[in-house]
Amino acid sequence: MGQDDATQTVLRNDLEPAGRRYRAGAGHIRVLLILAVTALVGLGVVTPATAQTCERSSLVGNFVIALGGVNAAGRHVTLLASVWLGPTRSAPSSGPMLGAMFVNERGSDVQEVEVASNYFIESNCVVHLFIPDGDRRAVITGLAVDGAQFIALSSIFDPAVQLTGTARKFP
Repeated sequence: MGQDDATQTVLRNDLEPAGRRYRAGAGHIRVLLILAVTALVGLGVVTPATAQTCERSSLVGNFVIALGGVNAAGRHVTLLASVWLGPTRSAPSSGPMLGAMFVNERGSDVQEVEVASNYFIESNCVVHLFIPDGDRRAVITGLAVDGAQFIALSSIFDPAVQLTGTARKFP
């Protein structure tokens, strides 16, 4: 056995017990972590989140909406809209959406498009906006948060478009 072989054997022997101790220690740490989380939940320090709810009138007001992605024609677009969301009617909770939208469609001049549509709000604060998209209306779905001051938006239920963005309430 040469000097290098002897050195490797000594190093291997020195490392193996430490490796075993580490694996055993990791198991103990996991058990302690599980016990700590269980104790915190049991004491009520950590509680499950309560579901947020929205009233039919939660969204009434002015919003600025910024969206980007691909429209139904397959073109890359950027949208900026200033809209007023009106009071909703009872079941289903739908209301008017009125305003103007600037559309930058790649390869063409910026267009101003009138928004005269509607929106829906569900009791769990899920919002559906119907915005002009050529000769159709794109369905943009979002979740109203921060007391319905902010809406994260995405076209998850409209397979013809791929738009994402945000809406923010302003005075």
